[in-house]
Amino acid sequence: MTSPATPQGAAPTPAAYEFRMPTTLIHGVGVATQAGQRAKELGATRVLLVSDAGVARAGLLKPIEESLRAAGLPFATFTDIQADPTAESAERQADLLKTHQTDCIVAVGGGSVLDYAKALRLLHERGGPLRRFAGFGNVPAALSTPLIALTTTSGTGSQVSYGAVFTDAAARTKFPIISPYMAPNLALNDALLTATAPPKITAMTGADALCHAVESYATKQANVFSRMFSIEATRLILENLQAVYDDGQNIPARDAMLLGSTIAIIPASLVGLGLAHAGAMPLCGRYGLPHGLVTGMLMAPSIEFNIAEGPQHYAGMAQALGHDGSPEQAVAALARRVRELLTGIGVPARFGELGARAEDIPRIVADTLASPQAGRNPRPLTAENLETFYRKYM
Repeated sequence: MTSPATPQGAAPTPAAYEFRMPTTLIHGVGVATQAGQRAKELGATRVLLVSDAGVARAGLLKPIEESLRAAGLPFATFTDIQADPTAESAERQADLLKTHQTDCIVAVGGGSVLDYAKALRLLHERGGPLRRFAGFGNVPAALSTPLIALTTTSGTGSQVSYGAVFTDAAARTKFPIISPYMAPNLALNDALLTATAPPKITAMTGADALCHAVESYATKQANVFSRMFSIEATRLILENLQAVYDDGQNIPARDAMLLGSTIAIIPASLVGLGLAHAGAMPLCGRYGLPHGLVTGMLMAPSIEFNIAEGPQHYAGMAQALGHDGSPEQAVAALARRVRELLTGIGVPARFGELGARAEDIPRIVADTLASPQAGRNPRPLTAENLETFYRKYM
């Protein structure tokens, strides 16, 4: 049954649904300086500070290090993390907490760093390989090692999300691990940590956040509650992504983008995503492409793919964001707005611009169908319609 509050043409919501947000969130300019005290409150006696070399060079670890010292917490630092880490690289570091005799992780960085920290905690407590936890709900029980996450980008939302994504180097694809038990204990959202992100990183991570917001609205599991978050996140990102791309030191816009990307991952964690994220797994893994660049490129095409069956999957969002006219006109306007924003900040419009090759399409189609997100797309995905989809935008 469609909710009485559902806008004209909108998709129905499930009869029953669940909301869980395991992570405590503290959001505000300057809150990074609370890391040490908060770690102490979680029972930490010695901290593993996880980041990457770029974050360290930018000086973003300094307020966190100072806060740990002020709290009287000794710490060891690990920064040997590459972008889009492989599962194998994390597995090689499975004993890192034990080696440094640490009992808490403070992770500072973008999605790759935060996902890596989640992997270290999981491997420390459950052992590997990571592949055995792939998919939805395959982490068997809660993890006891405290994890505090501070993001330096407004993109993945990994600081509050259920998930982590890893590259399978052998299979040349990516896989997610999605479970409430993967979520950090605490997220400290500080826009000051995002202000040094260069325009290219701002664009790619912002595109991924926008994809979380829009795509989560339309999944098969989406409901009235999750759609509230999807709409507000989309609004914040559409209104602020261009501003932070143009001026990285615009702290109010950075704060709004950080809030929008955080809100976006809540419905994405609760109800999943769809074609854009299912397709990003093989495209990123096969061609070594940044996740946000690919999800951004796939966003408008995936809307167009899904509305081939009608506008109902996105009509409520389009109308809530002020697009007038019939449901068809409102959704078409939303798709144009998304495409124009993303192409304006450098996200390509076609797969070929990313280096994708037509001869790889059969393998890409098969890997897309194998993604855990594929079954949540509102329009059923088949080998036939995906073949047509990938060739259309090649």
